Amino acid sequence: LKFVATQWVPELLAHTKKQDIEQVRDHYDRADQKVINAEGEDDFYGCFLDTRMTYTSGITLDGNESLDDMQNNKLALVCSKIGLKQTDKHLDIGCGWGSMVNYSAEKFRHNVTGVTVARNQVAFAERKAKEKGILDNVRYLCMDYRDIPKE
Repeated sequence: LKFVATQWVPELLAHTKKQDIEQVRDHYDRADQKVINAEGEDDFYGCFLDTRMTYTSGITLDGNESLDDMQNNKLALVCSKIGLKQTDKHLDIGCGWGSMVNYSAEKFRHNVTGVTVARNQVAFAERKAKEKGILDNVRYLCMDYRDIPKE
């Protein structure tokens, strides 16, 4: 009860940029303190996420897909549900390692912006975008969502 009253509730009510940056970077930039593998990827999250580092569950269609295939199924379904098309601009707040940003930019060749405060996530996402030849279609901003420039 003491924790709830003295730490949890005050942090919840005073949700600050500094608090978010400290918590997110401590969690997702942990590779800064750990070993990075030969490909420059985070060995911690890379142990249980797909090759795009998609941080939510995938969708299986027949029960025999790989994790990458299930994540691809999910990304395709999300894009279909929101009706993305080439002329759209897409903003992904809390984009993580950029799986949705890079997927939609590759499939629809539209302009996409991803925002996260985690430096390692931005570096990973930009590297994947460069590998896919879509760097001109994506923009990653390493900043708090409350600081996104108005355009």
